[in-house]
Amino acid sequence: MNPNPVTNQEKCIKELQVKFCTYVVEYNIFEGAVMLPKMFYDDFDDVVTRVATLVDTNENQFEVLVDKVNDSMYFTRGFAALRDFYDLRISGWLLLMHVGEGQFGLIVVDQFHNILPYDDFGEHAFDDTTTSIKLIDDCGNAWDCDLVFVTFPCNYLKNGGWWSKLVAFKRVSVGKFIRVDVQAEESNETLYIIFGV
Repeated sequence: MNPNPVTNQEKCIKELQVKFCTYVVEYNIFEGAVMLPKMFYDDFDDVVTRVATLVDTNENQFEVLVDKVNDSMYFTRGFAALRDFYDLRISGWLLLMHVGEGQFGLIVVDQFHNILPYDDFGEHAFDDTTTSIKLIDDCGNAWDCDLVFVTFPCNYLKNGGWWSKLVAFKRVSVGKFIRVDVQAEESNETLYIIFGV
């Protein structure tokens, strides 16, 4: 995968490669293993070996055992270390990007953080130096949030701060849709959100 695409064709190819290799996995902190999507098993069964290395955005590495049972693939021994390392107290999602040779990019998302796409959204909506934003909910309440640009395993924006209070206040749960809007100009510091759309 070309890390620095220049032409439109190279950018398109990189975007497709990232989408093809990226999977979202729901995890439960009380379970010591996670089953990867069936689609992942079908695509990568022949290239994933007995041990996988998960690398997060801070280059922390976790080795996990890979078990293949009945056409399904599981991360087992070593997976529970993520809960302890990140001090996870609630369940959430993992974004896994297969980068080859048994290595995966890892992004851990719990219900206290929100991920916004950078490509085709964040790059046009925010100034590159923006580090905080205001979320305006459908009732007009304002919530101050931090905004962090992350580049590994792919470009995205992560917000925190009062996001956890907003999640609790709005009783956001897994599977609830959120619509996000911004003004047309490129230097936004405000996001408008509507829940359940």
